[in-house]
Amino acid sequence: PHLEAMRRYCSRIEAVKLTKRQSYVNCLQGALTTMPFQCVYYRSQEMRRKIRQLLKGASFDLLHMWPIRVAQYVDCFDSLPAVVDYVDCKTMYHRRALETQRNPIQWFLNFQEWRKMRRYEVETSRRFARCILISEVDKQYLESRGGVSNLAVVPNGIDLSYFKPMPEYPLERDSLAFVGTMDVHWNIDAALFFCRRILPEVRKKVPGAKLY
Repeated sequence: PHLEAMRRYCSRIEAVKLTKRQSYVNCLQGALTTMPFQCVYYRSQEMRRKIRQLLKGASFDLLHMWPIRVAQYVDCFDSLPAVVDYVDCKTMYHRRALETQRNPIQWFLNFQEWRKMRRYEVETSRRFARCILISEVDKQYLESRGGVSNLAVVPNGIDLSYFKPMPEYPLERDSLAFVGTMDVHWNIDAALFFCRRILPEVRKKVPGAKLY
């Protein structure tokens, strides 16, 4: 649904549709392989055909892939310089999930994903000229795992000259905001911990304190 809006910023956009049915079949077929589920989920022969078709009709300076789930297609590009944007270290991601996950089925699935990703992430990194992460902590962790030396940190940042409080929206005193996606276990754990242990202490000093 967002392709038309994206055309304002791209000279060309090619979309490949992947049905959930095909993704689930991929996962069943990949259960006994060394590829993590989140990567085998995005396996698509149509994507490979599309890539090869594009390479026949144009020349490219650089291949930029995001995230690790699509890094499996790098072999379609031969000698083209390639960069992958990991955002964060997925091995660390699943290790942290094991520490906070209480559901035994979810814990087992995260364990399997962590076990596979430990190897896959290191092997994938060696296929790229550069791998990008947003945190020095993630970079050091991945380096220590497999001696990978082509990692670079591009941290998140905010342009404070552009993103600033708007006068028509007055600040709300004595209010706090927890800003974080709620589909990862550690953010859920952190929000619950804050509500149960920290917020009561805050309200002893600031009785009307609110948390969003």
